[in-house]
Amino acid sequence: MGVTTPNEMAKLLEMINDHRAGTSAACDEMQRILSHQYFDEGIASQIPPSVVVASKSGIQKYSRSDLALVHSPSGDYILTIYTNDGQDIRVSWDNEHAQAIRAISRAVWRHYHPNSQWSPPAGTEKFSEGPDW
Repeated sequence: MGVTTPNEMAKLLEMINDHRAGTSAACDEMQRILSHQYFDEGIASQIPPSVVVASKSGIQKYSRSDLALVHSPSGDYILTIYTNDGQDIRVSWDNEHAQAIRAISRAVWRHYHPNSQWSPPAGTEKFSEGPDW
């Protein structure tokens, strides 16, 4: 219970985007909710804020996950990233899992948008630190 694969979650995002995960109204509502996530320091943090990103992150002691449907100028893409067996269990901006997720997201964004000059501004990490971090 509660275990999925990156491929299963990518398929679910695809079905939401194509209005096959429920009624059109339900799929629109799912996208709306996923597009307003509070925790967006993973995949979404490496994408310009003008681009709509529907995302969901997850955290366990030794792993992290982040998945996103990115409505980019070059076309929609889905990215699902799961980490595992990390030694760094801190919930922080510089956690090894968080750094890997951001690096992969940045590489994918740059692959699809090689001429994009955007990058997260300095100091972005300060806005991702919660009160218990």
